[in-house]
Amino acid sequence: MQRLSESLHRELAELTLTLPRPTIDVALCVTPPASADAAAGADRLAARLEALVATALGRNGFRSVVRLGGAHACADPPEEAARVAEGRGAELLVHVASMVQHGRLHLEGTIVRTDRSLWRDLVGGRGGAMVGQIFASARLDAELRFYLAQPHPPLAPRTQSVLFESPGPVLGMVAGDIDGDDMDELVVLRRRAVDVLTLRQPDRRARLVGTLPLDALEPAVTASRDPVGTIALLSGADGGRRIALRVSDHSVGMVVSWDGERFDGPEPLSDYPIDGAIGILCGTVPRGRNTFEPRVVPCSPSPAPGPEVGAGPFWAVSYANVLGPDGSSTRSVGLVLAEARLIVTAAGVTRDLGPTGSAVWVGDLDDDGVLEVAHSAASPPGDPDRLTVTTLPASGPQDGWASRTIAGGIGAIAAGDLDGDGAIELVFAELTPGGSRIWIVD
Repeated sequence: MQRLSESLHRELAELTLTLPRPTIDVALCVTPPASADAAAGADRLAARLEALVATALGRNGFRSVVRLGGAHACADPPEEAARVAEGRGAELLVHVASMVQHGRLHLEGTIVRTDRSLWRDLVGGRGGAMVGQIFASARLDAELRFYLAQPHPPLAPRTQSVLFESPGPVLGMVAGDIDGDDMDELVVLRRRAVDVLTLRQPDRRARLVGTLPLDALEPAVTASRDPVGTIALLSGADGGRRIALRVSDHSVGMVVSWDGERFDGPEPLSDYPIDGAIGILCGTVPRGRNTFEPRVVPCSPSPAPGPEVGAGPFWAVSYANVLGPDGSSTRSVGLVLAEARLIVTAAGVTRDLGPTGSAVWVGDLDDDGVLEVAHSAASPPGDPDRLTVTTLPASGPQDGWASRTIAGGIGAIAAGDLDGDGAIELVFAELTPGGSRIWIVD
């Protein structure tokens, strides 16, 4: 629901630029998708979507948002509904239709004027004429699947294949919508560059759409040991996302953005970014080491003290906000300690999942509201490796599945809906002698 709200806010912000004045009285009605469970379920979803659209309207300066109420109120054509809206004192009607397609909920809104509208005086004509449209879309997460009575996709993978051959060692990866197109991109951090990859239907081929060289921005990385690098997505108040990164302890952190065609920035960052969902959290690596100190700090040019995240130094950390069917969010943390043990904290409960490799990802892979943990195997660097997924319901850890064994070690893990089919794909980077091989588990 939050992603829909952000998408609606962006659409309405653009629309208000074309209106004579945004502070006008608006009526609103929303039709649920045909797949919504009949009667009570449909009305419940319509009421929830109405509240979402009403909030977005209010954020953009509209006033007196009147909900016509119930799925039946939008059954008539927009012209007829506009007359109903006029009787409620509204100058505009926002008539929103919703549908489910390819694992996503789509909203399409038609904005029409009533006979009370100031457009009648400005441009003539009767009520019912369209003055604008809005569009919003979001993947079916646990909350939306609850409202729509949609089953969640199976956790077991169907295929494992090579997605991309990277020319250098991958230090970190992250997936998310970084250009506002409602599709997830894969951002890959290498020692000398940042790459943006897309995976689109129908051919599902990975495309390298952008590269930011770091040589001119970062001092050279010491070649005597493995570099430490992190990357995270920073969520803005406007729904936009920026990329935070750092590639060595001899460099500074930075924040850049990607608009679909080019990078903008950089802005300085104090340390190693490790999470950006709630503010920006950074980790600290002492000079000459390759493990983090057991404390995270809010990122800034002058970082402030932050909370302890583990019992000692750690190799890697992953944060997630897991959304439940009721819309509540649970903060979860997966931590790989320096002694190569995996510690996971969720809903206030900390569990030791035993020996592990240095790569970890936590989140909800199958949109059922239950945490999954993906991690590499407890094998020496350079030995064959495999990805393991463990499910963590309240009752305790449950075995999920494991990938095929690969020749090299896993250096990074990420997950997102990269191909737009509504299901989350897992990706992981295998370190090879000449670079990295990025695998996708679908």
